[in-house]
Amino acid sequence: MWERAIGNTFGATVFSSYGGFWICWALIETGGLGLIDGYAWYFLAGWFIFTTICLFFTLKSTLAFFSLFFLLDITFLLLTVAHLQQGTDSSLNAAVTKDVGIFGLITAFITW
Repeated sequence: MWERAIGNTFGATVFSSYGGFWICWALIETGGLGLIDGYAWYFLAGWFIFTTICLFFTLKSTLAFFSLFFLLDITFLLLTVAHLQQGTDSSLNAAVTKDVGIFGLITAFITW
């Protein structure tokens, strides 16, 4: 919230939104919200859309900032696809899940 104090509305929105994402994702994964696991893709698709909107706002920013949101957007897209292709035994598509991990690690490296 210090981003808001210095007048960076975009930074405050992004930091607080993705902080909320991790809290909600933990509740979804642990069953804390009582949601059926098969509907997690709706949640991820919503975050893909939000990240795409944020990506457009970074077009006039630095290449590193744009790259971060671009790779994060691809990560959310692949996560959504992996959950859409979820099998009846609640297993995710192994190939797509591996790709999500690769893009997630690259995104984490750029973020760092």
